[in-house]
Amino acid sequence: MSENVVHLHKHTAHPTSDTAPTVLTVVPDAPPARPVPLWVRSGRAIKTGVTHEKTRATVRAAARHSLYTFNGGRIVARRAWDGRTGSRYERMIRAAEAAGNLEAAEEWEERLQRFRAARHHRRMDLLHSPVEAAKGVAVGAGMSIGVLVALGVVMAINTGHVGDVITPLSATIDFIALLIRIVQVVWGPALTIGPFLALLALWSVGRKQHAAPAWALPANVRGSEGEPITPSIVVKALRDLGVPALARAIKEMGDAGASMLGPIRIAGCGVEVDVTLPSGVATNEVQNKRRKLAENLTRHEHEVFITIPEAARTVRLWIADSGALDEPIGPSPLVTDETLTANYKTGRAPWGQDLRGDAAELSVYQRHLLVTGLSNQGKTAALRALALWLALDRTVQFWIADLKGVGDWAPFDGIAKVLIEGPSDSHCIQATEMVEDAVEEMNRRIEAVRKDPSLVFPPLGGPHLSPKNAGPPLPASTIKELEIPSMTQPTIAPRALPAGAPAASGMRFYLTTHKRHWVKLTDVPLFLKSEHFAAAAKLYPARGRYAVDSGGFSELQRHGCWTRSPRQYVDDLRRIWEHVGPYDWAAGQDWMCEDLIIHGGTAGPLTFVGTKLSVPEHQRRTVHNFLDLRSLAPTLRIIPTLQGRTVAEYHACADLYESYGVNLRREPTVGLGSVCRLQSTKQGAAIVTAMAARGYRLHGFGFKILGLERVGHLLASADSAAWSYHARKRPPLPGHTHKNCANCLDYALNWRRRVLAAIPTYHQTLLTDGSAA
Repeated sequence: MSENVVHLHKHTAHPTSDTAPTVLTVVPDAPPARPVPLWVRSGRAIKTGVTHEKTRATVRAAARHSLYTFNGGRIVARRAWDGRTGSRYERMIRAAEAAGNLEAAEEWEERLQRFRAARHHRRMDLLHSPVEAAKGVAVGAGMSIGVLVALGVVMAINTGHVGDVITPLSATIDFIALLIRIVQVVWGPALTIGPFLALLALWSVGRKQHAAPAWALPANVRGSEGEPITPSIVVKALRDLGVPALARAIKEMGDAGASMLGPIRIAGCGVEVDVTLPSGVATNEVQNKRRKLAENLTRHEHEVFITIPEAARTVRLWIADSGALDEPIGPSPLVTDETLTANYKTGRAPWGQDLRGDAAELSVYQRHLLVTGLSNQGKTAALRALALWLALDRTVQFWIADLKGVGDWAPFDGIAKVLIEGPSDSHCIQATEMVEDAVEEMNRRIEAVRKDPSLVFPPLGGPHLSPKNAGPPLPASTIKELEIPSMTQPTIAPRALPAGAPAASGMRFYLTTHKRHWVKLTDVPLFLKSEHFAAAAKLYPARGRYAVDSGGFSELQRHGCWTRSPRQYVDDLRRIWEHVGPYDWAAGQDWMCEDLIIHGGTAGPLTFVGTKLSVPEHQRRTVHNFLDLRSLAPTLRIIPTLQGRTVAEYHACADLYESYGVNLRREPTVGLGSVCRLQSTKQGAAIVTAMAARGYRLHGFGFKILGLERVGHLLASADSAAWSYHARKRPPLPGHTHKNCANCLDYALNWRRRVLAAIPTYHQTLLTDGSAA
């Protein structure tokens, strides 16, 4: 039975002598790291806490709101001081005198005298006010008591109780006592809450004005990239440039540095301004700080260019619109102009566009070009553009070698006499042989000319080294790639101005008048209403330039709508054109957006009936009227007009024109309406700047001296009737017998000359029309 027994334990094999025992190796633990000193750990914790984004945001918020309150108090104090004193007028006088604008200085001085006279009258009235107030209180109290007693008598008669005589008086006394108790209850909390409400009001003022450093402002406000360039921004950028002499000079100037700046002109995809540096500041000090100047202007370094014009101590700043240099330019005329021709000897090839938006044209006659640049920067495309233009001249032969082999010269296969494309050794040998052949051809022609100076070769085109009058000795030869700096300066061809438009360097200044016969008496540009011509039995030919106003202000002021149809207006314009002569332009039957025009009311002797319409409706009617007039008379030079009250509304009006297919950038003149009362304010300047930045050639309706001084450099033309108002306030000229010179041509011309003489030099050139002045 033992063979059927299964043992349930395992036999352990004992190690034999030939079996080596297992050896276990004990691996010690790694030594503990050295303890970090407490001051190091504390420093790291502090650094982490200080540099944490939440900490930064908290510090910025605390500094921002604290400075909002502090600077808001400064702003309120400054406003109160300006309101109670004549400091604001004195600042404007100093600025006008520094700019040499004596007319504006005189006008501000008159305002200061009127302010001081009114303040003196108010102070004199205060001397008598206590006596008058005491008399008023005594009379008022006596009459009130009498009325209350009379009311009590009536009540006593009605009720039969004599005690009712004093009932109204006692009720009034109880009411006064109640008011006193209410004041006693409210006075304590009001004294506690009042300072906090005052701080809240100061904080609100500072917040609206963003009265805090840029680093403390919110991210959506702090990012000012792309902000339109204004005189204050340019002056601030120059002040913070890090040139001590320049910063001190700007601080000491009465106009805060405004007199240093010339007019800010639209120049292509940016603006251009001349800066006359004060004594002690060299032009190279500004040039050497180009990057810092660009950052102060919220631009990248490549978006700001500094050049030296002919005037002494002057730098010319060209500042691109933010991101404009990163946008592609339009197509080449080689693609868009089907009538384009080429002449190798006398023509100029369209080769691009300069920073101001003008066409860059290049003559290739007797010219060697060395084009350089990084890979994929357009060297091949630039050379191919020149070759494509030359291909329009059938007499040109092409010898082309592209040693990179990827220049896409396939269109010249069959046109070029020699076409080499490829990077191999054989291609290099062929290119070398081509150059040797070109040199041999050049020498052959030079030798032939020496033997026979009258010899003239066929105009094959291309760069050459021949004697004068020898004719082109080379075919047009091109070798790619060249990594040598360009040694050729393209010629800039200014864009042609439309008919009736002024030169790009100036602004036409129209003299507004209602005297239609002045067109035969002077050649100064005039601005006249169409209704004055329409009512005339006889019209006189004009000696000089003139423009026609539709009379929209009078129409809407008197009737609240237009009483003349577009067809009637077109008929009037045709009659004016035929009898008076071609005008520069005529305004459309636009709808102004001033509050008085829309809501009605009175302004001095004028009463406005009001249209009772909205601003968008006025804009819609203005655009539709222009479309109607343009369809009825496309040749009568009727201009579009922008209307609105805010910058956003003017943009909306411009977009409305664009939505109907009207390209305002191509229009010779674009009217800017409803800015007559805003022209010298910051809002008016912002409107003009915004519309000029869209590339429009603006005409400012009804501009005065202060408005022209602020934004005149952004206008293509402007008109003014301020001379008539001036004449009404002054005695007539010597020898004139009328009451005043409000309708006098001599006074108007003298006023115009004084205005042009008083405007600073850089503005005077803008306002002077050489063809009419």
